[in-house]
Amino acid sequence: IGFMYGQYKLLSNKHGEGVLTGKSLAFGGIHLRPEATGYGTVYMAKHAIEDKLKKSLDGTRCAISGSGNVAQYAAEMLMLLGAKVVTISDSNGVLVFENGMTSDDFDKFLDAKQVGRIRLGA
Repeated sequence: IGFMYGQYKLLSNKHGEGVLTGKSLAFGGIHLRPEATGYGTVYMAKHAIEDKLKKSLDGTRCAISGSGNVAQYAAEMLMLLGAKVVTISDSNGVLVFENGMTSDDFDKFLDAKQVGRIRLGA
């Protein structure tokens, strides 16, 4: 990431204006990695929904496409904000939670993905 940011600055002659995820602290990254992008995605959606639709995430049914770090932590933050995560998927399959993913479901899912490295269709 550091090399890519250096090349961006060199080619664009812009400093401090680029955005790259996964940066080290020395390049403006934050300690929350790997949660940051998933959490940030939800916060941006939350503010857009509240501002433009005048609605809340609380009780909203949410489908997540993906099951990597961003999807995992987006699911966690959505649940913390009261949303109901009804699906999460990868290229091999999809998990469906009709009444919303529970914290127990999330813990099992996280263990399968981060420890077992299991694909959803397995």
